[in-house]
Amino acid sequence: MFVADLTLNWRLRRALLVSAAVVLPLLAGPVAGQVAPAQGADKVIAQGADKIIPQGADQPKPPTAPAPSPDQPTAPVAIETGEPRLEDFVPLPGNVPWPTVEATTDGEPAAPAGDVRYVVDVLGLAPLGLEAQFESLSALWTKKGDVANLAQINRRISEDRDLVDQLLRSIGYYGGNTEVVVTTPVKANAATRVSLKIDPGPLYRFDSISVVAPEAASGAAPAGVVMPMLGIRPGDAVNAARVTAAQDTLPAQLADAGYPFPIVGKPDIVVDHATRTATLLQSIDLGARGVFGTIHIEGETQGFS
Repeated sequence: MFVADLTLNWRLRRALLVSAAVVLPLLAGPVAGQVAPAQGADKVIAQGADKIIPQGADQPKPPTAPAPSPDQPTAPVAIETGEPRLEDFVPLPGNVPWPTVEATTDGEPAAPAGDVRYVVDVLGLAPLGLEAQFESLSALWTKKGDVANLAQINRRISEDRDLVDQLLRSIGYYGGNTEVVVTTPVKANAATRVSLKIDPGPLYRFDSISVVAPEAASGAAPAGVVMPMLGIRPGDAVNAARVTAAQDTLPAQLADAGYPFPIVGKPDIVVDHATRTATLLQSIDLGARGVFGTIHIEGETQGFS
């Protein structure tokens, strides 16, 4: 029993001595991960490096990128202009980003559409004898030498459409059509061309012409007296100019016929587009007929020579 205890104690002491021999040198040396300078040397070994760098020497510069080749395209460089950028603004309500705006034109802005010169072509009025009247009354024709914008030209076109319609109706064409074409110039500084092509349509004619007295008339029935003076008969073209001219001359003609105080009403013309005909109703009060009374001649000379 005593021999077994001695043997166990001897083995325990031997194990402790071996452990101490291993641990004590580690505790006496430098701490792991630290760099210890050697005595008498002015050098430092960089941790994890394979080279020895003298202390106080210039540190090596980091590698620089090679200079770009002249043929190699360079990346764009942002230039600060001092102007606000979209990212500098607070987002819109609901965290909606500001929309980006891009130019849709290249180069200088185009000149405004106004301030143009134009010429006028009119086709279809000369055979009807209306070209001279149109040129004297047309807004397009009388102002064609002036500088105008497209809005003014369009307004003049609208006015001239009405003018052409009135001119056509004045000679009996009630179903005419005016086609307008505006051609912009191809060459610079050339004039815009405004072309009017007129189709007069069918000619309307009088189906009936009536001359009547108003209800309160004091004169006789006017038809037999007035009809020859009008110069218009059924079958004639519905020519408003001829009707107006006849009406203007009626008072003088009636006075010559012995009716010095007639009352001439306005003519009533009804146009039927279905039959392309018209009716004319003229109201006239002839009034009392004027007659000469007894003729008295005073003086020595009697009678007429």
